[in-house]
Amino acid sequence: MARLLCVSPDADVRGFCVGLQEAGHRISIVPCPGDALAWIEAEGAPDAMVIDNEVGGGDHGLGLLRRVREVFDRRMLPVLVIAAGDESKAFADALALGANDCLAKPVDASLGRQRIEYQFEVTAACRERERDARTRYDALAMLAHDLKQPLATFGVLLDLLERGDDLDFTVDGLRRTYAYMSELVREGTQHVMGQRAPLAESGVLIELLPLIEDAVSGLFGTAGEQDVRLEVVDLSPRAQWVRGDPVGLTRVLVNLVGNALTYAPANTTVRVTLKAVGASAWVEVSDEGPGVPPAEEYKLFRRFSRPATGIRSASSMGLGLYIARVLVEEHGGDIGYRWSEGRTRFWFALPWGQ
Repeated sequence: MARLLCVSPDADVRGFCVGLQEAGHRISIVPCPGDALAWIEAEGAPDAMVIDNEVGGGDHGLGLLRRVREVFDRRMLPVLVIAAGDESKAFADALALGANDCLAKPVDASLGRQRIEYQFEVTAACRERERDARTRYDALAMLAHDLKQPLATFGVLLDLLERGDDLDFTVDGLRRTYAYMSELVREGTQHVMGQRAPLAESGVLIELLPLIEDAVSGLFGTAGEQDVRLEVVDLSPRAQWVRGDPVGLTRVLVNLVGNALTYAPANTTVRVTLKAVGASAWVEVSDEGPGVPPAEEYKLFRRFSRPATGIRSASSMGLGLYIARVLVEEHGGDIGYRWSEGRTRFWFALPWGQ
């Protein structure tokens, strides 16, 4: 159902707009430009507008059109101007100011309806293209962000390889990191191309503890460079199985543990704890960093948001926690933050797999 805002005191124009309700559209009618601007501020942009050029006397309708075009372009908010008198001049002025179409008084209801329906279709198509572009942009930004951590791990492992330290560990780490990056690129490419299967169709049963241990093992090199210990603690009474995407859940863990490594002081421990809470598997990543000021907590898990913590990573994109939230919610889970017992704690909970 499309929303149409009609701005006119004229009974003929208002009657034409009311007639569009028969097509299932939601119609709002206001008599003057001031009321129209107040309506937009309160309700947001409608799907289309009909502006009577003579609203408020003179050509105040064109003044309203000018104000609207300062905020909304022709693709995202189509405006149809209705004019009387010297139609050619009024139409030329309206089109020059950004009107999508014009009609003459008295309004031909059938023609007017066709013109409005056409504008609705064009706007819907434009908004769909914009949503698609935004989805692709988000997928690329998330992929670029999530490649940073394994690339950093790759660099650390190459340094170990050059020094000849623990060759078995180093070579195994390089293989694991390469495999993870390959899967990350494969999934990211599918997402960007719109070929990613819904999780409900592609999800598999996953035992969480081995997945956690594998994800954490890929970060031992980075943690060692920062003199931070990594620890996995299993408090669950039995194996915790969930249904989902192994690469997606690994991304959640790598982002949360990577975030903890950014803020954990040297010679402290980042701990990943697994336990059962109700009918959910609960995973918590905690560190001894400074925590998040209460006034900044609302910024957590937002895209491109980096709360002020007193520590700043120059390469941070402000996407890690946002990506973790998106992926956890795709799995039907919850994610959150708390501070207790001197530790910063980020947690997520997933329903048990069936």
